[in-house]
Amino acid sequence: MNLNQLDLFKSFIDISQDLMVALDRDGSVVYINPKGCEILKQEESKIIGCNWFDCFYDKNLNEEVKSVYLDLINGNTEFSEHFENSITNSEGANIMFSWHNKALYDAKGNISFVLSAGRDVSAQEECESKLSQATLALSLVVDRAQSNSQ
Repeated sequence: MNLNQLDLFKSFIDISQDLMVALDRDGSVVYINPKGCEILKQEESKIIGCNWFDCFYDKNLNEEVKSVYLDLINGNTEFSEHFENSITNSEGANIMFSWHNKALYDAKGNISFVLSAGRDVSAQEECESKLSQATLALSLVVDRAQSNSQ
């Protein structure tokens, strides 16, 4: 890839409306796109170098999620290309994300970096929950109507 191609590639990442982050083997952030900074409500300079799990996961989840990540990095478990979980921004808001991941390997075949693209699915989760509640309520109304008509 030449310099113009790299600039073009970086421009695509920078305009993405998904959070894009690259983590090293320890889980420290080595890159985050502008949308990621916006979602996390922090400047890039405060995010780069920060351990992703310590900084952006609820304290009740960060050790568990970090442990899974380290197992993946060390080859102790199968790498998952897609999963969903929530992260916490600097204002304390929990945001549900659908993540797509890609491992980058060194010459020895070890994972050296993980690239992740996350889409905020909080609104979708909320709509699905409301739809489920409405479906249950409608089912109860129909059941009552049927039992009253008998």
